Amino acid sequence: MKNLVQSLLFVLLAAGFAACTETDDPESGPSNILEEQYFTIANATYVESPMPTPTIADPIEGITMNGQAIAGGSNIVTITTEQEYTQFFVGIKNIIGYWAVTPVIDSNGQSNSAVKTETGYFIPILYSVIFDTNVTILVSARTKSGEYTKVTEFPISFVETKSGDLEINLSFNNEKDIDLHLYTPSGDHLCYYRRGGIVETSEGEVEFGLDKDSNAGCQIDGLNNENIFIPEVLVEDGQYTVKVNMYSNCDPSIATSWAVLARYNKELLNNEVEGYGNPAMGVYPVDAYDGDMTTVMKFTIHKRNR
Repeated sequence: MKNLVQSLLFVLLAAGFAACTETDDPESGPSNILEEQYFTIANATYVESPMPTPTIADPIEGITMNGQAIAGGSNIVTITTEQEYTQFFVGIKNIIGYWAVTPVIDSNGQSNSAVKTETGYFIPILYSVIFDTNVTILVSARTKSGEYTKVTEFPISFVETKSGDLEINLSFNNEKDIDLHLYTPSGDHLCYYRRGGIVETSEGEVEFGLDKDSNAGCQIDGLNNENIFIPEVLVEDGQYTVKVNMYSNCDPSIATSWAVLARYNKELLNNEVEGYGNPAMGVYPVDAYDGDMTTVMKFTIHKRNR
């Protein structure tokens, strides 16, 4: 297989993925409706008021994101621009309150927040595990000169997926055939050609495997999400390996940002692959090769210790 050609790699560290709010109380759980029902942004500040009033007519330049979402998954607001922005604001239409986040320059791939890059900005968002509805996400920014941009609206369609105690999700921001692969401790390989199924266990019949294979063979469905789920009875002790693969670069004229997220019992798992976090994030650049099969995550589960 050809090697992956990547222009940028950005990491979300699982330990740092708790969003900051103006009323944070670690003993009280979620402190606002955005965090509880919709999404969080690492190192963002929750502001309980309407989105900032625009002072200029221009929206954010070169902004895109995935228009479909799954519960507990992730999304990447990708901004390709030479314009300099000092802060971003992200909310939900008809919901009072928004996240304010300041981008950081990421020189070593270790940031867990909004990132300023050579080509623009990345704003990773993490959907709530109870996210279950269509929404419109609002995004605006403050320019270097202190002006506030026009709000950009992104309709987001909720896509129902099958759930398990162990869940691995892949999201990407445009129409490519990018595949999710999971290798279990016993050597099983779950992917588009080994999708799992229904098996008989001591607890009866249970279902497991890959239930979404998006844009297969460049037959575009626009989902841009893949999901692997495993119920508790089939979760094994030991180390799991997650790979992403650009199976087919359906449009080599555009870059594609992606994110992989893994949870066990709704909690983010510790990623043991150096240079990546959970979620693990990266970019397939323009003209990315097919067939890279890049290892982006390893995690170990010890059920006996739970």
